[in-house]
Amino acid sequence: MRRIALLSLSLALAACGSSNEGTLTDEDGDRVGTYEIDGGETKASITDQDGTVTTLRAGEQVPVELPQGFSIAPGFKVLNNTHVERDGGSFVLLTLQGDAPVEEVIAFYRKQAEAAGIEVTVSIPTGESTTIAGEGKDGLAFSAMASRSGDKTAVQLTLTQGLK
Repeated sequence: MRRIALLSLSLALAACGSSNEGTLTDEDGDRVGTYEIDGGETKASITDQDGTVTTLRAGEQVPVELPQGFSIAPGFKVLNNTHVERDGGSFVLLTLQGDAPVEEVIAFYRKQAEAAGIEVTVSIPTGESTTIAGEGKDGLAFSAMASRSGDKTAVQLTLTQGLK
């Protein structure tokens, strides 16, 4: 997760500059990767000292790639999609918005998670929001957080598998 944090921080700093592409360096000034910002998508790649490559794509135009059995809730649109891959593992964070009530969208994602073999072990309803989370025997970790504001429901769906 340190790599994901470094990659995210580097991209945030890069986005503040005027360049749409560039090189990422570590604290010693050594080149560790590249980034490219193009309209609705940011791409970055970092290579660790051991040669492991971590790639990130983020933005509203990034194609959605979810594990088998998961989909975007009906009537919801993607506001942002962050997809990280490293050494066969992946991390997906979708930010969605739609009209369905919190309870309905949480029930939708609970059903998908349970069908995928995930035991939902966390359920935290708090006022206008609910968070559920769990993990499957195959290592697929899942969380969904939905909150209502006015007539819209915002959802953050996170799916992680194979990242150490």
